[in-house]
Amino acid sequence: MVYCEGIITSVSHVGLKLRTNVHYHEIKNLFLEKEHRDGTIIERMHVTDTTYPINFEDRTLIPEYGLSIYKDFQIIVLQEMPENASAGQLPRCLDCVCH
Repeated sequence: MVYCEGIITSVSHVGLKLRTNVHYHEIKNLFLEKEHRDGTIIERMHVTDTTYPINFEDRTLIPEYGLSIYKDFQIIVLQEMPENASAGQLPRCLDCVCH
């Protein structure tokens, strides 16, 4: 938890970020999972590539959207209070990624 004080100057829309996608292989009757990690997650794990699997062993995979895991995220721009900024300098800004 971090405490910040300032003015919110900009807010993005709430979006979905894919964390784990699940695909179904009809011929083999099995489910395949792929986890997606990027620089905004807190866990200390390496970043994965962003490729989206569409085939496996030359067979088309069917995406299972109901079994996939999505996370909400939003970006907030927080600006330093003008009265707390150094004299003659512009207030600093901070981008906050909310999950």
